[in-house]
Amino acid sequence: MTTIHKNLINGQWIEANSGVTYEPQNPADLTEVTGIWQKSDAQDTLKAVEAAEQALPGWRLLTVYQRAEFLKKTLSLMRQKTAHEQKLKRTIGLADPGEWSFTNRDKS
Repeated sequence: MTTIHKNLINGQWIEANSGVTYEPQNPADLTEVTGIWQKSDAQDTLKAVEAAEQALPGWRLLTVYQRAEFLKKTLSLMRQKTAHEQKLKRTIGLADPGEWSFTNRDKS
C-alpha cells in the first residue's frame, strides 16, 4: 500500500488546495513508488505562512527552556522516523545514513 503524504498546516494534515498529487519513483528501483505526495501551490504556502504568523505570539510567550524542551521532543520524533530514511539511502546506494539523518546531530 502506498502512503499518502499530506501537508501539515495549522496542526492539521490536509490535502493540497489543487487536489493534485504526484508519485515519484525510487531511482534505484523504478517499479517502486516512494509515496503519494501533495503538489502544493501558492495558496497552500499562504495558508502555512498565515498559520505560522498566528502561532508566533504564543511561541514568543514561551521561555527559552520551554522552547528547548519542545525542540528536543521534536528532535526525538524526527529520530524515530530516520529508520525509513536510512533504509532508503542504503537502497539507492548513498553514503553513511548518519551523514544526513537526525541520529548524529545532538551529542547531549
